[in-house]
Amino acid sequence: MTDYVYRDLDDTEPRIRVLDLFPAPNEEADIHCQLQELRLSHDHATKCSYEALSYVWGSDRRPNSVYVDGNPLPITSNLQAALRRLRRQSKNRKLWVDAICINQANRQEKNVQIRLMRRIYAEASRVLVWLGPGDRDTDNAI
Repeated sequence: MTDYVYRDLDDTEPRIRVLDLFPAPNEEADIHCQLQELRLSHDHATKCSYEALSYVWGSDRRPNSVYVDGNPLPITSNLQAALRRLRRQSKNRKLWVDAICINQANRQEKNVQIRLMRRIYAEASRVLVWLGPGDRDTDNAI
């Protein structure tokens, strides 16, 4: 199976990709999703609702994968843990996640998207923060 290949974003106006995270019956199931392209809009009537995920990338190694349109896309284990925890059991969830929604291999796109990040987070319906999987000590602290 070949890795997921990104389609270029339309650069005539500010656009982003949003991850449509498919549901699964349990956390251990493979992560399946699709990416959809959205125009950033200040007009609330034309806005698509999405949540933005803020998290620590962790190791540069990417031994894990999500399946985008059926094709694997390597991700870090910390992101995999976050997506598994955030995934719903019965309905899709729309997320903006930088490691997936930005083509990390395309320097030009990365530069454009980084300049849009303040707006991406500001226009999200809410921002989720992933601190990592909990343990007894962190659970007691929080």
